[in-house]
Amino acid sequence: MKKKLLFVIPSLALGGAEKSFVNLLNALDYEKYEVDVFLFVKSGEFLPLLPKEVNVLAISDDFSSFSQPFFSSIFRFLKRGRIDLAFFRLMFVVGNTQAKNPSISEQMTWKYLKHFFPKIEKKYDVAIGYLEKSSNYFVVDKTLATQKIGWVHTDLKALKLDFEFEEKYLRKLDKIITVSDVLVEKLQHYFPKIQEKFYRVENINSAKIINELAHQPQVIMDENDEFFNIIFVGRLVKEKALHLAIEALEILLKNNHRVRLYLVGDGNKKEELKALAIEKNISEYVIFLGVQSNPYPLINAADLFLMTSIFEGKSIALEEAKILKKPVVVTNFSTASEQIIDGETGLIAEMNPEDVAQKIERVILNEDFRMTLIEKLSREKLGNEEEILKFYQLIYE
Repeated sequence: MKKKLLFVIPSLALGGAEKSFVNLLNALDYEKYEVDVFLFVKSGEFLPLLPKEVNVLAISDDFSSFSQPFFSSIFRFLKRGRIDLAFFRLMFVVGNTQAKNPSISEQMTWKYLKHFFPKIEKKYDVAIGYLEKSSNYFVVDKTLATQKIGWVHTDLKALKLDFEFEEKYLRKLDKIITVSDVLVEKLQHYFPKIQEKFYRVENINSAKIINELAHQPQVIMDENDEFFNIIFVGRLVKEKALHLAIEALEILLKNNHRVRLYLVGDGNKKEELKALAIEKNISEYVIFLGVQSNPYPLINAADLFLMTSIFEGKSIALEEAKILKKPVVVTNFSTASEQIIDGETGLIAEMNPEDVAQKIERVILNEDFRMTLIEKLSREKLGNEEEILKFYQLIYE
């Protein structure tokens, strides 16, 4: 008999966790598993990449009404005589305005949001929240399962959430998976009373699929021009600290290097980053490409992959760049040394534009060093489809 699995994730919008989720689902053996997926919002760039065997559960009418603009949502609930839901919709807005940051907001408002989701009546062997916070809260409060597993993809301290609230939910999970040894150690330190619940399963990357996709044609970047092309792929949000990339680019241009920066992705810092490039008078050298369904030909055509993050769990985009044998420069976030051997498979810079520029300049000026980086990446075992075996082991324990 097939084991029944339920995965919960807010959406399949462009993001590292969402990409790793799709990779995991594509690695599963559907001869052995019956898989349902619950999305808070049935949308996102990765939605078409779900395997055909996956069943996406329907969203409740209550949550559909909740998702409407505020006054329309309130009117719908009152029209149906659901004063309770109208009240919870109001309190959700109030909670959002009172919260100190987005993470606290997500925690504070869950006690209202959960009323718009009916309990899933189907009994599962394993229910899995694939993203920290709400996905895990949903699994605890709204599912029936023999085993309940949560997933954490980033450093919870960096999110500035309420640890007491978080621990209340993490305690109710049977196991919590995270993506690196560093994050296991951090979580065990943050939550010492449940440290035995934390396990590592790395984000799954398929080297074969990435290399195949990378050789599809692209017309954006000319590999034979005289520019040194730098690329970033990810969300244009605060934690990626892309102002450092733009400021480093300004330094390189002042040092008479012919360089361009390509930013692939979208996010709430996009307009601010555009304004910064204009302020620095370098906007013609910063190219915003938006979301690309297949960014791999662009990474393949670039000369260097840049990541200026403040924090990462274990970056999928960085692993993909390594699979494509791109020289990389990353900032010294807490897990950087797990992914890069400084000076051998890439360069780790301090979190300031001067050092980022200096590291990039080293790659530009020293072709022998650049070729050495590429050669050492060629020798690394990249791609980790076998991580699925660790996941199987956890759900069978």
